[in-house]
Amino acid sequence: MASQLYTLAQSSLPRPDQQRLSEFETWLSDINEPQLDSARLLANVRDECHLVGAGNFGDPNELAAFLKACGQAHSKATSELQRRDGYSSTCSAFELKGLGVEQTSLPPGFLRYSTSKTVVTTLVERMLGKVARRDFDSGLMSIEDAFNRIAIYWSAARLTDAEMLARSNAVFATFEHNGTAPRDDARALADALALPVLLRVGAGEEILFEFLYQRDSVQGYRFPTVADAGRFHLFQPAPEVVPDPAIQNTLWGWTRPMGGQQSQPEIVHENAPLRVIDSAPRLVGRMTV
Repeated sequence: MASQLYTLAQSSLPRPDQQRLSEFETWLSDINEPQLDSARLLANVRDECHLVGAGNFGDPNELAAFLKACGQAHSKATSELQRRDGYSSTCSAFELKGLGVEQTSLPPGFLRYSTSKTVVTTLVERMLGKVARRDFDSGLMSIEDAFNRIAIYWSAARLTDAEMLARSNAVFATFEHNGTAPRDDARALADALALPVLLRVGAGEEILFEFLYQRDSVQGYRFPTVADAGRFHLFQPAPEVVPDPAIQNTLWGWTRPMGGQQSQPEIVHENAPLRVIDSAPRLVGRMTV
């Protein structure tokens, strides 16, 4: 069943835009792509209830603009690639437009998890030099050795503005909370956070590592929305409940966990340079996908 916000947003569109939206949604629900649950993508769009931009909870204008843009981009596309790119571009245009999350409701520290060996390679070169990077690239330096040595020589001052927390404008982050998280088990943690690596079935061995940084070193805290998630169907829109300071689990989003793990809190914030992290990244471990 669609959220009330979606229903209001969809019904506010002029009839031609409603028709274009209907055609877009038909396509979205039937994308033929490995490891993609297209029906879930459509359900997420219809469940969205926090894409309000500068508006208050329940204001449908921003979501209406998003739905209109989705339909228009789809109607202009003449190929499957253009249709996929059109949706991705529309999502990018509406990143970081979820309902704002109050700074005071959040703990002082954020956690972000990555599987990017490119980031590790960059950190090896910045902290240990080009010879060390060559050893790492060739396999002479193991992942474990790389993280141990990065920790010894860690200095955030060696990082530049080019090294960022994420490739997109929106950064997904989590944090410590009253529940539990398997922070020393790479696969279990990936399941709990529903990380994108889970869709790389057959990729083989992957690594997972952790960044820790202060809440106040970044800005723009918001509920994650379908626009921030893009074509990642494992994302789960937050329930349609007015945030209430007395009910903590209404103050941010929650992951849709896999493998029986406990759901974890999640927010998005504006991208920032890697040098905001407090200390060297921590290797959580290896996993097979």
